[in-house]
Amino acid sequence: ERVRSAPDQISPVSISEAVLAIQKTYPEEYTMFSIGKIMPILARPIVTQALKDWSPIQDPFEVKKVLEDWKLALEYCNAVIETKYKNGEEEGGNSMINNESSYSNLVENSVVPCIRSALLTDWKADVNNKEVALMIDSLKSVLPVSTLNMFSDVIIVPKLKSELVQWNSLEKGLGLHELVQPWLEPLEKKVVSL
Repeated sequence: ERVRSAPDQISPVSISEAVLAIQKTYPEEYTMFSIGKIMPILARPIVTQALKDWSPIQDPFEVKKVLEDWKLALEYCNAVIETKYKNGEEEGGNSMINNESSYSNLVENSVVPCIRSALLTDWKADVNNKEVALMIDSLKSVLPVSTLNMFSDVIIVPKLKSELVQWNSLEKGLGLHELVQPWLEPLEKKVVSL
């Protein structure tokens, strides 16, 4: 009813809070009907709309609260379902265990495009390198490991390598350490390969 009467009051956080309330009030039904698997489909348009003006490099923390709530709500459901399938309580569940989690699905379809676009179009290593490293570091706790690995392997490390090859301290006005040092924390071992 609230969606129809006041759609502007619906936010990603309010939906995740409702999902958590349903989990606590009706845990068996929540798991039985795999509500955690359905919620990313329902939440995706609202999360995407909420992020339409989000600038990940300028404000990496804006999405963190949203993702923390959704991670809690959706990963709980996946953990319960996996436990039931592993214990043999449900039949035919092996394929669900191997499927991408609901949370990863939501992140991949609503948040990743924003971050990917920022990395590919807005990141200039000699201008906002520290801000981009801070963005990745601040989102480490809420992005799936596979997503972080994709960003580092496909976009960040290749771009840093390219910048290192072309680096001219006199022209850029920055030391080489200023290019690499911000990435020591967020990328840890991957920076060593540079």
